[in-house]
Amino acid sequence: MMDSSITLNLSGTNIQVGEGSHIKSKITGNRVRRIKGRRKLKSKQKKEFAESKTEEKVDAGDTRDGGMAGYESADTRQAVATPQTGDGHSRKRKQKGDNVGNTTKKTKSGHGGQVVSSLFRYNPDIPKVVSSKVTELKEDVFSSDSFSHLSLHPFMVNALEERLQLTQMTAVQQRAIPTILQGQDALIKSQTGSGKTLAFAVPIVQKLQALEPPITRADGPYAIVVVPTRELAQQCLQVFTELVKPFIRIVPGLVIGGEKRKAEKSSIRKGINIMVCTPGRLVDHLENTASLRVDRVEFLVLDEADRLCDLGYEKHIAQIVTALNTRSNHGRQTILLSATLSDGVERMAGMSLGDPKHIFLSETPTRTSQETLPTRFTVPQNLQQYFVITPSKLKLVTLAAFILGKVTTVTSLSAMVIFMATQDAVEFHHQLFTRTLCEVQGKDADSLSMFRLHGDMEQKDRTEVYQAFSKSDHGVLLCTDVAARGLHLAHVQWIVQYTIPTQEADYIHRVGRTARAGAKGESLLFVVPSEVGYLQVLNKHNVSLKELKMNKVLGILMKLMTDLASDEEMRPRDLVESATHLQMRFENLVQGQEEMLSLARRGFKSFIRAYATYPHHLKAILKIQDLHLGHVAKMFGLREAPAGIGDRAGHNVVKKHKQRPGAPRRRKHEVSEFGSGFTKTKNKNLGPRKKKNKKKKTKGPK
Repeated sequence: MMDSSITLNLSGTNIQVGEGSHIKSKITGNRVRRIKGRRKLKSKQKKEFAESKTEEKVDAGDTRDGGMAGYESADTRQAVATPQTGDGHSRKRKQKGDNVGNTTKKTKSGHGGQVVSSLFRYNPDIPKVVSSKVTELKEDVFSSDSFSHLSLHPFMVNALEERLQLTQMTAVQQRAIPTILQGQDALIKSQTGSGKTLAFAVPIVQKLQALEPPITRADGPYAIVVVPTRELAQQCLQVFTELVKPFIRIVPGLVIGGEKRKAEKSSIRKGINIMVCTPGRLVDHLENTASLRVDRVEFLVLDEADRLCDLGYEKHIAQIVTALNTRSNHGRQTILLSATLSDGVERMAGMSLGDPKHIFLSETPTRTSQETLPTRFTVPQNLQQYFVITPSKLKLVTLAAFILGKVTTVTSLSAMVIFMATQDAVEFHHQLFTRTLCEVQGKDADSLSMFRLHGDMEQKDRTEVYQAFSKSDHGVLLCTDVAARGLHLAHVQWIVQYTIPTQEADYIHRVGRTARAGAKGESLLFVVPSEVGYLQVLNKHNVSLKELKMNKVLGILMKLMTDLASDEEMRPRDLVESATHLQMRFENLVQGQEEMLSLARRGFKSFIRAYATYPHHLKAILKIQDLHLGHVAKMFGLREAPAGIGDRAGHNVVKKHKQRPGAPRRRKHEVSEFGSGFTKTKNKNLGPRKKKNKKKKTKGPK
């Protein structure tokens, strides 16, 4: 009996046909491999599509929506409301794409291939975090004494009470002014907003007006006040200007970076008795301006010493102290002020102070050689501190909702300061909010003014912004840490930290822009789910925060977005649709204007680079690997993460290789929706490449 199976051998082909058998090909070749790969991929796609349909029927609300369980997916509603053109295959591809976390709607505005992802799906879970209750250090802001109790000139007391509307001394002024009047060096540590500027300005003016013979403008500087930023220098000059109005012989002046050197040299030649300056520009004049005489200097004030150290000005301070020691012919009194004590401040005190009087209004823990105790920060008494946990995707709309809810209401007469990580981020958000949020306000809301302030601005613009914001009742200032120290900003009710500060001390200085001199104030810290460990870091420094729920912040959008939607648009019906509606406005603006797209990309890249620069003790919490680049892109209104950041952030850039003819296709490694995008992967299919031996060229006779 003949065998029912037949075997054919045809030059490398082995095909077996028979009953119960299947066609089996062993053809070797790149074409067959590609065909097999496509068939396998198609089978996998069909399986995934079937699973996605099952999930849509069973689970209408995704529990991974970052705490928004119970809401129907905004993508699903959008897919129903938006008619799709084309055949059924396009709809299947859309649903399959939604299954991997990228949603449902492709743009038609020239940015082909971009996919608009959902805000509320595939976000990491929001953990339940309770900030530990700690015993916060509190300082008594005001004392029971008035300035009239001190032995001050009557004109000085009148200037304080009439012009500055100050009748009661603060605690730091009560202890510091008598010490400075006695001629002692002083190291003063006190919380922000406690009146440290007047603590040294009042005794300096008091002693200068009593000198015999009376001082003249031509004498040159008798007092030099060094501050870290230009805005703080301008504020300090305003205080001295008010105090010296009764004493017309005393002339205060400003020497800061950003101004014209020629104009400053002219002022120095005419004479400045109280010189308020930044370190770099003062060193410049000490080296290059012959008319600057410092032989009569009797007072050296180093204000915000911790910030001077953070900005790397220790070398400049050493040069200033050395110049004063060599050029001065009599003794000098030095006053150093700081809100926190650090190793840098102690080094600066050692090089500039001689047997100083320590004025600490709160208990400072002593350090031992065996251990380093964490610094215990002092916060203002009337400051309420909050934090909000929000996924990266929702961070932008949450910030916008918070601004609209706190600043634009009729009953609110307050300003807000928002701290960001980089200058590019400030520029982007200023342009974005100016073009969107100012149009989103309700009909009865007062006008919203947006301001920006960072170190890369021209000095003229910085001065105008500082003065305009100080007078604004409903202003929002977007800034870097250039505005974090010493500034007294009127009407500031809320301090928002959109990004975690680089140092824990910066947190204290940021929130210190509100609740100053006994007033009430509030602060809000934004954290993403992977950053919640930072709250425990603050707890170790005796700082405790209360949680503000993200849903509560977003609630304001339901009314505003419903009123804003036009007749052609589908009106948002709930919180999810309202937040998505605002996010789409942001993204459409960014994608529709080349200028905004460029700002968004620069802001994104600078944010990633800044995130990689946190100090070592915070890197265990703030890991750059925990950032999902696609989700971070939504913070800047982008629909995909820009390329070209890996090399600047300390990671290798994957180079694209051209496909060689006849070579098998390279496998594309799948990136998880919860991955960071920075994980290094190895291609296991390809073996080591053989090195080609290059023939050495032999040089012939010349």
